[in-house]
Amino acid sequence: MTEQVADIESVVELPAPDQELAERATRRVEWADRFRVFRMAAGAGTLADDLYSMAEIGRFVLGTRWEMAGELDAKVTFNWVDVSKLITWIENVAGDKELADAIAGLNIDPKAPYKAQVDLLGPLLVSRYTQYMEVLGPETEESADSEESEGSE
Repeated sequence: MTEQVADIESVVELPAPDQELAERATRRVEWADRFRVFRMAAGAGTLADDLYSMAEIGRFVLGTRWEMAGELDAKVTFNWVDVSKLITWIENVAGDKELADAIAGLNIDPKAPYKAQVDLLGPLLVSRYTQYMEVLGPETEESADSEESEGSE
């Protein structure tokens, strides 16, 4: 998730998470705590998907290939999350109230074009995930990536 960063002037600075918060926020959650997202694609329509970690959510939010939108014959899938539900999930499931409050503080208009929402939300998710990895160490990110790959098979 840390490779992709939307272009934005400034990102809200959050205090560094402690070890306990970083571990809780980056863990893979159980089915009951999954986060529901949607993919919109021409021909297929809207498809629901379930995500189980902050890393998956971050990659999903930043996963739309906006540069291809509008190109002739482009097969672009638009990834969409309900930002208000994401705020609730981050606070109650991931346990990161500071991040949830920071996202709420962005005052993202749910009627705004989704790209504009992602341009605000994406950098904050990347910044916070980077903080988690600084606390936990790089081997944690590699371990989380391999667990997510196994879970999607």
